[in-house]
Amino acid sequence: MRSCVAWVTCFLSMSFAAVSAEETGPPRIVKGLVVGVDDKPSSGTEVWLVGVGRLSHLSLETAMRERSWVSRSDEKGRFTVGFAQSTTPFDERERKKRGPGWGSFHLVVLPGEHHAGAVSPRIVHYRPEEWSRMARDGDRLANEWGPFEVLGEKPLGLLLRLRKGIVVEGVMVDQEEKAVPGAGVLVYQDLHAGSHTGYGGEIFEQRTETAADGRFRFDRV
Repeated sequence: MRSCVAWVTCFLSMSFAAVSAEETGPPRIVKGLVVGVDDKPSSGTEVWLVGVGRLSHLSLETAMRERSWVSRSDEKGRFTVGFAQSTTPFDERERKKRGPGWGSFHLVVLPGEHHAGAVSPRIVHYRPEEWSRMARDGDRLANEWGPFEVLGEKPLGLLLRLRKGIVVEGVMVDQEEKAVPGAGVLVYQDLHAGSHTGYGGEIFEQRTETAADGRFRFDRV
């Protein structure tokens, strides 16, 4: 029985490795430009690629810990990201070596001292045989995801504009309209990751507590 289990495990591992190594063509390319809140090119800016598809999931926290799938803009604010025409690796070492494959992604610039970061439209990188489904379901996916771009044979141009951010403030009260002091308040942006749990696409998280009069404030959202 043990030998049978070991053989099945070995077979599955070999099969997955064969699928993950399959390449069906040259990498598909995103050519991006980062501009600041003043619309001038932003040089030396780190651009993170976050996987939000069920089979390409990589949270921003994991990407930052591994330092996988990160680019840096040049002196003119330009950067390039390549997507392999193969299965997205689950293994950390393979992710760093081969980069992203099939799936859906966002490019993200973290908030800084003078801006609230940037997030690209969802980038959809599907197998050619799945393009017809994308064309058929485009309206439904747009309603679910918001704007998205489909990678093809030609390089995809994207603009990442660093946002000024907005002030979010309010007052927390109880059912009797009395101020609630010391209560935790959380705000974040949800990328709607298609993970098994539905979680994993939350970014730009900020936390604070209400003051004695129940007031709270976030300066850059």
